[in-house]
Amino acid sequence: MITAVRSEELHVPGASAFEIEAILDQRSGDFTLLFEVKNIADRPMQVDSFDLPWNGARNLKLYLINAEKDHLENALIPIIDPITGTTSIKAGRSVSGKLTLSRYFPKLGTQSSEEKFLLCWSFSLAATGTPGTSDTMVGVIAIGPW
Repeated sequence: MITAVRSEELHVPGASAFEIEAILDQRSGDFTLLFEVKNIADRPMQVDSFDLPWNGARNLKLYLINAEKDHLENALIPIIDPITGTTSIKAGRSVSGKLTLSRYFPKLGTQSSEEKFLLCWSFSLAATGTPGTSDTMVGVIAIGPW
């Protein structure tokens, strides 16, 4: 069984309205990326629901690197019918959702437990109608026997 052994994140400085965290979960037998978006501003923030990483992910980039074979896969996130509306996040509160990685990397669940992978992700989010609230996070999650 392949398990995540380490996750590193980097916050790209900006106006800092949000903190974005991604955690790899394999308890269900499939690789799932759990996202949490926290409002760290001192007031409620509105975001377009379609901008959340689990709802269409137009601002999400995923890359899987097979460290054993020097191979890079870029997740081609399909264009889906956009979810309309906004999501309100109160000050100090979070919203969360999950993304099943096998949709984007079908071979991940079938790989040998001896192989090493790096899952690289990047995500940007901005509050609607609030200029200067864009935040970008990038992260790397090591998968396999590091």
